Amino acid sequence: MDPAVTVDVSLTQSHSFDSCKADSFRLATPLLANRRSAPAAAGAPAPTGTEQQHEGVFLQPATSTASSQDAFEQLCNDGSAWSWANFLVKLYRHTLGLLKQVYLIFMTLSLRTNHLMLTFRTLPRDFGEPHANADHLAAKFRNAIMPARGRLHDQRSRLIKINRWFLEMPFLGIPGIVRFIDVRTQWFDEGVAAAMDDGITQVVVIAAGYDTRVYRLGRPGVQFYEIDLPHASRHKQELVRSLLPADKYPRPEFVAADLSKVKLAEALAATSFDPTKTTLFTAEGLVYYLPPAAVQQL
Repeated sequence: MDPAVTVDVSLTQSHSFDSCKADSFRLATPLLANRRSAPAAAGAPAPTGTEQQHEGVFLQPATSTASSQDAFEQLCNDGSAWSWANFLVKLYRHTLGLLKQVYLIFMTLSLRTNHLMLTFRTLPRDFGEPHANADHLAAKFRNAIMPARGRLHDQRSRLIKINRWFLEMPFLGIPGIVRFIDVRTQWFDEGVAAAMDDGITQVVVIAAGYDTRVYRLGRPGVQFYEIDLPHASRHKQELVRSLLPADKYPRPEFVAADLSKVKLAEALAATSFDPTKTTLFTAEGLVYYLPPAAVQQL
């Protein structure tokens, strides 16, 4: 049985977009090689015109000539080829795009990303929105880290509602961001629970941040590993010790590692992790912050 992998690959407006886009084209190469090298099965029907067309569209970057590669670079990367799409993108980047960056600094109160995601994850539950995620422990972390923000959430302050409205404003804000984080939390919860139902006994949480799944969903016989940057891992351990009693909440093995510099296998080598066991790996909201080489090492 192959290792199960759950990875969040949602694209955001980040500096890594071009590299992610380039990687998506390079990933087509092995598939093309496999299809070309595999002999046709006896009696296998020839691909239809539609199948050939779809395959050609998907795999074209792996077989393109130098001229077509240049055209792709001009159109999609450096923007030197003329098109209305390029013109509109450049207009946005040099006007609303810059204004949006400044606007979001004020709307997010300059919170660090992991703190911001923590507030987004707790907001639907705090305000009693229907179908909110089941993470009842995230608020403990938030209140310990951001007590003033926590009080506003607990009081269901109108200031939080106003802040969310401006944060999700079309064009300048990020429409639907709070609900997206809420649904993403539920999606990962369901994936981890389903994997354990299928017999998974190891779960590796990459870039764990303030993830609470081991404390909410952990079961006897299932070992969790939380990987994060050294300073983030130390802070997380301090929070867990102070907020979550060991006799009530299971503990993961904490792994302090910078995955932009160390391979995942190397980071896990010093733990009880068994590479022969089928394992669930989760990477929630991570890959677009890593350089392409680090993503490939995962």
